[in-house]
Amino acid sequence: MPKRSLGDSKALVSDADSIHNDVSTQYFLLKSEPADYSISDLQRDGTEEWNGIRNYQARNFLRSMKVGDRAFFYHSKAAKQS
Repeated sequence: MPKRSLGDSKALVSDADSIHNDVSTQYFLLKSEPADYSISDLQRDGTEEWNGIRNYQARNFLRSMKVGDRAFFYHSKAAKQS
């Protein structure tokens, strides 16, 4: 499997994935609290500018994101559905 970089770490992708993605594609993990910005908000808005990031490393990763990069967005502490 080819190796891809994610900042300073390495990520492995499948051969099938490498056929469909450019070598420069990076992968990111994004997390938000549902009260601040939820997955439903992202579905409604489509895109969103994130600001107020205090962690320098996180801020630099967000700044390095380019169109075509892949991201997995999740949030924790979601309210239980009744």
